[in-house]
This record gives sequence, C-alpha cells and structure tokens, in this order.
Amino acid sequence: MKKHLLVISHEASRTGAVLVLLNLLQWFRQQNLFEITIILYRTGELEPDFRAVGNVYIWNKEESSQTNTYTQLVSKIQNKLSGSSKHKYILEALRTHKWEAVYINTALAARILPEIASLLHCPIFCHIHELEIVLQTYCRLDKFSKAEPFITHYITASEAVKQNLIENKHISLHKPQHVVYEWIDTSKIRKPSKKTSDVKKELGIPENAFVVGGSGLVEWRKGADLFLMVADYLRLKNELNNTYFVWIGHVDATEKLKIDYELKRTGLNKQVIFTGKKENPQDYFQIFDVFALTSREDPFPLVVLEAAALKKPIVCFDQAGGIPEFVANGGGHAVSYLDIYAMAQWISTLRDDLESLSKMGEIAATQVEHYDVTVAGKKIYQLLEDAVARYSKS
Repeated sequence: MKKHLLVISHEASRTGAVLVLLNLLQWFRQQNLFEITIILYRTGELEPDFRAVGNVYIWNKEESSQTNTYTQLVSKIQNKLSGSSKHKYILEALRTHKWEAVYINTALAARILPEIASLLHCPIFCHIHELEIVLQTYCRLDKFSKAEPFITHYITASEAVKQNLIENKHISLHKPQHVVYEWIDTSKIRKPSKKTSDVKKELGIPENAFVVGGSGLVEWRKGADLFLMVADYLRLKNELNNTYFVWIGHVDATEKLKIDYELKRTGLNKQVIFTGKKENPQDYFQIFDVFALTSREDPFPLVVLEAAALKKPIVCFDQAGGIPEFVANGGGHAVSYLDIYAMAQWISTLRDDLESLSKMGEIAATQVEHYDVTVAGKKIYQLLEDAVARYSKS
C-alpha cells in the first residue's frame, strides 16, 4: 500500500519553486511512489497540472497568484472575520488520513503549518528556496518563525540558501539540513519547437550575430537593469559589434517604461531586446551563445539549468546565490558581485574565443545531467523514506 504524502505549496503559478515542485510530483506519480494530497495556499494557472498528480485543496480560495492588491486586502479582512471556519473542510479531510510525511515547498507555504500541525503525526519537511531579501519581504519571517517549531527536517535549494538560514539563525540547528539543488526535466528542455533561424528572424537578429541571453521577471532581484548596463559598457568601449542582448521574461508596464527610456537614450534599442514572457523559453534560449545571470539575489534559478542543458556557458555574480556553486566546475564563470565591467569583459573574451566558448558549453551541458528531476527525485524520495522509517521506530 502506497504511503500518504501531504504536500503544501504557496501557489500554483508558473514560477521557479512551483515548477520544481510540479516536476517532482509528476516524477513521484510516474514512479507510483506516493498517494499525494496537495494544499495550495492560493491557486494559479498550474492548478490543473497539480490536480493531475493528486487531490488538491485550496487554502485561500478568494486569492490567486494573479489577484490584485485590493482584492487581497478584502480577502485578508474576510479571513480575519471568519477565523478558521472556512478551512473546516480541509481540516476534516486531513483527519481522515494517516500521513506518513509532509513536504512543504517554500518557507512561505509553511505559514499554514501552525493551524494543521496537531493533525500531522509524522516527519515534516520544509524545502526552502528563498534567500534573505525574499524571506524578509515576501515570506514574512514572523510567520515563518511560528511554523519553525513544527518542522522536523530542512531541504535547501543550494549551499548558499542553507548558509543564509544558519547565519541569520532562521532555523534550529539541531534539525537535519540537506542540500538538494534545484532540478529540471532536461529531456523537455532539449526539444525546442522552433528553428534557431526562425527565432532570430522573429526578433530581428542577424543569423551570424553573437547573442547574450538573460531571463526572469523584470524586477530588482533579477537585475535586468544590470543586464542593460553590461550591454551599454560594451557599447561605450566600442566592443558591441555584432552582439545582441536578449532578455526573456515578464515585464510589467512600469518596468517597460523605464527600460524603453534607457534603451532610447543609450541607443541600444536595436541590440537589446526584451521579449516579454514566452510559453516555451527554450525556443529562445537556443539562440543564446552565453547566458548572463545578472541577479542580485537568486537561490538557484532554473533558467541557468535550462541554458546549460542547451550548451550555453554561464556568467554570474559571486555572492548572489547558488549559481557560483554550479559554474565552479567549468561550465561558466563568476565575477565579483555587481562587477558589470568584469562580466562584460568575460563575455567579450568568449565571443572572440569560440573554442573556449564551445568547451564551456559542453561542460555545462554535461554538468546539468546531475540536476535532472530523476536525480533530485531519488534523493528526496530517499530522505522521506529514511525519515518515515526512523519515525515509525521512535
């Protein structure tokens, strides 16, 4: 008889931590390892995908990952007035099972733990993907601190995430802590649906151009502004030549105004392209020659693994998260934190040394095999199994 696994996610949006979780649960289902029940703190566009792998309950039905601020405020007031009564049907459902393990995906999702912990007599894992800025602003450390006493095991998305938790004393050090790096389904990423020539034509990029890629939501943490500054530095040095910079990811109206303002004044509006959100980013990643991760803070972004799977060398900032751990084996390079000049120079050097460019890309592609969902899935399954076995003997 399969073990019952309770999974808690903060939402069902098409974002890194959620996609990682969905990949894992799909793998669990394919391997027939668990009977899965999922609580989504709030819904999102991937809710149907979660329903395909297990029973799904929505903690805050009034709120979704696309809900506006006003609606969220009204929802919070209603929640305060109704207390826990609106969760009664979820609590009743939790009472009907003997849970072998709980897997909480993100520190944010742990906020519901104090309300359900009395129903969970089993190991409780919290997989933390967040670094300090997100922990303090988005997750709310006051809420996480209330959940922390109920958590028995931690998994972190990189060594950088683990060290941040320890150094800032966010977790109890006597509890087991395991690093399991983020993962992707490499087989899917390596199957673009468009030809390289068609993508370049769509974006107005010459066939023989050198392309520097970037990706992510356009916001402070991801450093899209720094991406633009790297391009501008090459322009000022007269080294831009036949080089194009392409950023894949959602840009809201305000950020687009700022970007267009700077592109116009630097004259880069033809050689720096922000495509907006794309359903199949690998179609666009395939045209990159180098991937520039300009994030100021990023635990272990999937976009790097996706680029590496397509044989793209990676350049990133040191002390900005977990990717320096990935490039340490030769699949790229880490420059000093926010040193856009060093990043620009490294890109320029690789552009002029195609042999080194190719070798680094091959190393990155070989290395990313260790970050496939099958590898991570086996690690996490074993962690869960070992914890369940120890708990049953206690």
